[in-house]
Amino acid sequence: MYWPLILPAQITAAIVLLLATILYIVASRKKWKWQRLVIGAVALVVSAVPIFMVTMSIADRFRFGEFSYAKFDDINDSRVERYMPEAATDITVFTRSNGYRGKFSIGREDLETWHSQFWEEHGAGKKPDGQASFAKNAFGQCFGKSGWVPPDDLVEFASPAAGNGAYYVIWHSDSEGTGYITGCYW
Repeated sequence: MYWPLILPAQITAAIVLLLATILYIVASRKKWKWQRLVIGAVALVVSAVPIFMVTMSIADRFRFGEFSYAKFDDINDSRVERYMPEAATDITVFTRSNGYRGKFSIGREDLETWHSQFWEEHGAGKKPDGQASFAKNAFGQCFGKSGWVPPDDLVEFASPAAGNGAYYVIWHSDSEGTGYITGCYW
């Protein structure tokens, strides 16, 4: 749940530590009295929040947004790879801090094989049969801003929910050989 904050916090800590080291060296060489050193240290602590915010906004530009991949092996994000079938090609994902939505090409047989294997590894209950009725309003809620139009022959594949609430739902169209995924992680 808090993973998007870890990298910016680590970078901020490194920057503040570097600035504190520089402050200490300057204070030692200039023979500052302890009052100046304390004022500098307080300024560093107060500046940590703006440094963190700037660092996070810069990091988020590289971590979140729209990404395209020719094939599964091109993905370099474990959170996306976790719920993406290895046979997927022509992949487009819109990532955010707690999940992603995407579209990819895959045959029904490859998807069913991967989905069954996922259930064998992670499922603790009865696997849905992949024939759940398709709800256009759910598709619209997930993909409305993408401009993707749902084909009429979509079939739903849902994962088991992890203990932390992570899951995926894939809607697959046999006629187009296309999967639409929404994945959630913490």
